[in-house]
Amino acid sequence: MNSEIRVVSDEEAIAAVVQNISEGHVQSGEMEYECPECGKPIKITGFTNVCECGFILDVTIGE
Repeated sequence: MNSEIRVVSDEEAIAAVVQNISEGHVQSGEMEYECPECGKPIKITGFTNVCECGFILDVTIGE
């Protein structure tokens, strides 16, 4: 008996899913980044985040 399994992948669909998951994680509020100006933690809640000292941290998601 000869069995064959064929896997078809849609790289664009996979990339879209990863992008959506990454964006959700960025907006979740579960990440922090140390402010390069004052050293305090900046809670990441979106793509633009502001430290108490006024430093603006922009988040981008790479490929």
